[in-house]
Amino acid sequence: MLIKRLQNELIAYVQQGSGKAKDFARAVDEYADFHWAHMRCEEGELLPRAEKALTEADWQAIAAAFKENDDPLFGIKPKEEFEQLFHRVVQLAPPPIGVGPDRHA
Repeated sequence: MLIKRLQNELIAYVQQGSGKAKDFARAVDEYADFHWAHMRCEEGELLPRAEKALTEADWQAIAAAFKENDDPLFGIKPKEEFEQLFHRVVQLAPPPIGVGPDRHA
C-alpha cells in the first residue's frame, strides 16, 4: 500500500512538477518511517526471541530456505519492480531525496 502511494506520488511529481514535491517527500518519509519501525521490531523483538527458541538445526533450515529464495518477502518479480521504482525515484527526485533536477531552481 505504501509502495503504491510512493509510486503514485512520484508520477504526480514528475507530471505536475514542484507543486507535488511536498506530497512526494511526505510519501517518502512515511515509507521510510514504516520500514525503520519494521526493522526495529524485527531486530529488537523477533530476532532475540528466535535466538532463544530456535536450535542450530532450525537456523540451518532457515539459511537453506533463504538461499533458495532470492527475496523471502516478495519474490523475484516484485523485487525487480521495486528496484526499478527505487532507481526511478533516485533519478527523478531532486536533492536531497535523489539526484534529479531541482525543480525549485
